[in-house]
Amino acid sequence: GALLFFDLDQFKYVNDLSGHQAGDALLLLVASSLRDAVRHSDVLARLGGDEFALVLPEGGAEEAIYMANKLLHDLKQVDFSSNGRVHKVSCSIGITLFPDHGSELNELLANADMAMYQAKEAGGQRWHLYSPDEQAKELLATRAKWRERITRALIDDAFELHYQPIYDIRAKRVTRYETLVRMRDNAGNLIFPDNFIPVAEQSGQIHEIDRWVIRESIDRVRSHRGLSLSVNLSGRVLDDPSLLQWFHDELAQSGIDPADLIVEITETAAVANVQDAISFMRKIKALGCRFALDDFGSGFASFAYLRQLPVDIVKIDGAFIQHLPHSTEDQLFVKALTDVAKGLGKTTVAEFVEDAETLTLLESFGVDFAQGYHIGRPSPTLR
Repeated sequence: GALLFFDLDQFKYVNDLSGHQAGDALLLLVASSLRDAVRHSDVLARLGGDEFALVLPEGGAEEAIYMANKLLHDLKQVDFSSNGRVHKVSCSIGITLFPDHGSELNELLANADMAMYQAKEAGGQRWHLYSPDEQAKELLATRAKWRERITRALIDDAFELHYQPIYDIRAKRVTRYETLVRMRDNAGNLIFPDNFIPVAEQSGQIHEIDRWVIRESIDRVRSHRGLSLSVNLSGRVLDDPSLLQWFHDELAQSGIDPADLIVEITETAAVANVQDAISFMRKIKALGCRFALDDFGSGFASFAYLRQLPVDIVKIDGAFIQHLPHSTEDQLFVKALTDVAKGLGKTTVAEFVEDAETLTLLESFGVDFAQGYHIGRPSPTLR
């Protein structure tokens, strides 16, 4: 037989955007669709929240995969709208076989959950058949633990923003800050984003983290008159269809000047899907915010894309800045990039500025802003 464990993709955003009544109505629609799809001999159960399980008492992998594909297809046909918002329905499915993948229900559910997580990690709207490969199991278990830690951190408000000053080279003073997200563990230790952001991006939790970062940044701007923040977001914002409307509503309720917020994503994320990036940037700018392209120069065709992307600010990748006083090649690149950006009407920011000599060179090249340890380290307080 087989056990299918499935979880709706981005169900939380239905609750967040349209309310819990809408979420409950969607669950009823989903349950009805699932009941219509299964046979009398199958056992369907809701495990809690937006998680369901289906037991196929007979049959092997082929039958389980057929049923998984049928469920994915049927759920995709579910039409659901609330308060004028249309929500697409999709799910991620993990498949385990018994007795091959376990003889106890708890073991089968745990393995199916890991398989489901792998399907979600691959982008959702798909199934994954559990593999008992030990290395993969260990990796998935580690990611599952991080996923749970992220969930707890969101519930317990264990994320915090740190602020790195950005220095106006001509005015010779700090005029804005970049927000950087951090997490605290139960012992109060600081956890850096390299540890949790990759897992959050793969699991879809990054959308919730991005919203938290935006909301906190808006609150800081509202409480500090004249403050300008550069908000560092994941490249996954490009595939978060409900973010822009949510962002619009948050800005409208806050009463802040949207121009005080600068949205940042990396060049790598932007060039991975140029048309989506262009559309997203234009919509962000239509809200009144500015847009910055982070880590510029890290891609393979940077200059070719610079003309296409409607960004206001270009942040030069720190790899070209760290050894600037001792590298003629880096100096040529930074000077050329600054000239091109200036010609296109874009502002430049140099990252990883760690000494006075580098800052002097940047000033001679005409770079507009600088940030790095020489200017100031990230801090949980605004100075």
